[in-house]
Amino acid sequence: MYRRGGRYRPHWFDYSDVTRESPWRPISGAATRFGNVRPLLEHSDDQYIVMVPGDEATVAFDAAGLKEPAPGWKRTFFLYSDGWIKDSDLNTAYGTTVEPLPYHAIKSYPYGLGDGYSADSARLRYLREYNTRIIRQGALGRSLKP
Repeated sequence: MYRRGGRYRPHWFDYSDVTRESPWRPISGAATRFGNVRPLLEHSDDQYIVMVPGDEATVAFDAAGLKEPAPGWKRTFFLYSDGWIKDSDLNTAYGTTVEPLPYHAIKSYPYGLGDGYSADSARLRYLREYNTRIIRQGALGRSLKP
């Protein structure tokens, strides 16, 4: 991982220099399976991609049908995302586990009295279909993937 363009620029990753050890504290729980997860990106509905350290999501789209920008102009694309970052910082509640999952109508985190991720049939189907990659912690805090 490095910063292209200076100290305060976003992180970039060098895929020719990888390690199986995470530089972050590991997170355990049910992460989103690998593969096409486009349906999770189409709506802001509390069914989202659950990623753990080392994961990456790639978003691609076909811009071939767009007109070329006028001379002297350039086109910029923005990716709007709606979600949460639950890192494994020592000050993050439940920072080393995927659950409890945050959601849009949450009143407080960690959950307060009467609060909780919905268990309706749509949410249970989402959890069963997408969050099937179980990440467990080993004796030294290393991720043990089944």
